[in-house]
Amino acid sequence: MASPTPTVGQWALKIPYAHDNFLQTYDVYLVDQPAVPSSTVEPAEKIWFIYIHGGFFRDVLVDSASLHPAVSLLTATAAADSSVQKNIAGFASLNYRLSPSAKVPQDPSTPAFDLRAAVWPQHLDDVCAGIRHLQAAFSFGANYILAGHSVGATVALLAAIKGKQSHGIIPPKAVLGLSGIYDFPLLHESHPEYEALTFNAMKRGEEVAASPAIYDVQTYKEAGVSQVLLAHSKDDGLVPWNQVEAMETVLVPGGEGYVRVLELFGKHNQIWADGTELSRAVTAAVESLVA
Repeated sequence: MASPTPTVGQWALKIPYAHDNFLQTYDVYLVDQPAVPSSTVEPAEKIWFIYIHGGFFRDVLVDSASLHPAVSLLTATAAADSSVQKNIAGFASLNYRLSPSAKVPQDPSTPAFDLRAAVWPQHLDDVCAGIRHLQAAFSFGANYILAGHSVGATVALLAAIKGKQSHGIIPPKAVLGLSGIYDFPLLHESHPEYEALTFNAMKRGEEVAASPAIYDVQTYKEAGVSQVLLAHSKDDGLVPWNQVEAMETVLVPGGEGYVRVLELFGKHNQIWADGTELSRAVTAAVESLVA
């Protein structure tokens, strides 16, 4: 079956970037940009926004559609003159192979293509493969913001610093972490019950290298990341605020403006569910990058 063709102003869904598993797809939304003679932003300079969903590596109910409500708000007619519409060329939302879910078990005879049996770092591998596919298809190079929610934020930061060497991707100019997990050992200290979820996706001992907060700011800067925005709600309910503090501490030595914290409002999944808070974070990230 032919892949959907992206069309300006609507989503093209589940475009495959690999063919080992049904989850190796992304959704693309091309932004409709009317010609504005006074605009200082030429099409070649417009940036892409790439999103990685959360769900602790295994939630079958959280996928690429997580970004859709925010994009609906950001591209609405009422937002036609917004900084996002003026500066964004397109949105992409990635799916990736999932680890098993005890809530939705699968028969052992399930074909590999339909199986949710990913083990770390296959989640990261898939995201990098998706980014590489998007870069080849739309030629935006480093001109993008890489964003993620929850463990999607974990993967976004790791892809930014590891993706070039391991997968040949061009790292993003900026990263937006939403409700993110940045330090798994610290998370396990405050929430020991999360160990079962972490080690459902990875082996014991891998959680340290899988924590973006263990890498120093120079690692991020040398990768080409010019700024990081950490967006989080104190009412998150699932991921504690000390995750933001741990990541911010690592990045502050990068200099004034290298890392910023944006306070969101609402519970963990409410951040993306109706699009309001996620769209606010997207706008903040775009405005910061193009300032």
